[in-house]
Amino acid sequence: GERKGTTAVFLGLYEVKSEIEGDHTKRMPKGYPFPEEFKNNRYWYELDKSNAMNRFEERLKIEWGRATLAWCQNATNDKVILECPEFD
Repeated sequence: GERKGTTAVFLGLYEVKSEIEGDHTKRMPKGYPFPEEFKNNRYWYELDKSNAMNRFEERLKIEWGRATLAWCQNATNDKVILECPEFD
């Protein structure tokens, strides 16, 4: 997301290969400022990056609307494209 609001910049397309539940403190980088993010039986997702939309990375801006509670979505709802230099 950008600032406070409902605009998102597309960073990439990923497929979830697996999900692992549990305490992931072993995966935490040394000095990570929010260690609680790796505890409390949270899920860890193993991702596989897709090259299908590489040309839009960091260039496509989307109006996310009320779904800004979670930036990770299944892409089942249409979103308004605010900006994409390739199509200007």
